[in-house]
Amino acid sequence: MRLERDELLLQALNYKSIKDKVIYSTVMKKAGGNKKGFLSRLFVLYKGFVIYYKTKTLLTSPEKPQGYIDLRECDPSKVKTILDDTDMTFQIVHRAGRTFLIKGEEPKPFRRFFEICKCVALKLTQITFTLPVDKQTLLNQILDCNMSKEDFKQNIELFLKDGFVFNVNLISQERTEEVKTLVKYILDLRKEEIAAQSRIAKITIESGGKKNVSMGSPPPTHAATPDLMVTLVIPPENEPVPEIVKIQNELHKIRVDIEEHRMNIFNIQIRDHVESLKMRYPEK
Repeated sequence: MRLERDELLLQALNYKSIKDKVIYSTVMKKAGGNKKGFLSRLFVLYKGFVIYYKTKTLLTSPEKPQGYIDLRECDPSKVKTILDDTDMTFQIVHRAGRTFLIKGEEPKPFRRFFEICKCVALKLTQITFTLPVDKQTLLNQILDCNMSKEDFKQNIELFLKDGFVFNVNLISQERTEEVKTLVKYILDLRKEEIAAQSRIAKITIESGGKKNVSMGSPPPTHAATPDLMVTLVIPPENEPVPEIVKIQNELHKIRVDIEEHRMNIFNIQIRDHVESLKMRYPEK
């Protein structure tokens, strides 16, 4: 299972491109494939990624990484040490079933890196931009497309009645000024996302309901909150409605942009937590 080898992403995570925005870096050992044992790698924390590079390349001109672990797709509760403390090994478990093993050479640097990875994995889930429960429930009913044209119109009017109010959760009360613009971008994009979803629902209902489309989950775009995961997909046995396909493409781009801004916020706000952990777990 090669979860850490997307070629375009490897190129984007070129060390030279990200070095000024790195959250933390250290040399550890990663369990290699084909029974190669544990191999020394430079591990870099950047946004939601644990990226690893061959250490020799960093002595000259680092290029693309050997691989990466996307912590957004890993279970935070399973970022934990295994065996005992003297073994200095911890695991990161991908939701698809892959387990990554990382081993330290010295106890204190190992403990620091483990605690930072655990913190990052947990905090990644805490930046959210959600609708109030009653609004989200109504939106879900609208997007289910199981209503008449008249009911759809009434529900849309009810949904829009008081405007859009989002619950914004950040991981820190610090650095809020630094991320204010990014938060505004996301809230504007969330409005665009909901508008696009509503357009799909309208077309679906006007064309006869679910006989042309059905509900399902979108391709993974690292959406952070449940309400970002609601969309419509065309089942393969039916002819796709061209207008819906076009809007779905717009939705995909919107969600990619939302996640990019969310991760930029994360990269700024996580620094205070990392600095605190560095003081709590000195390397020497």
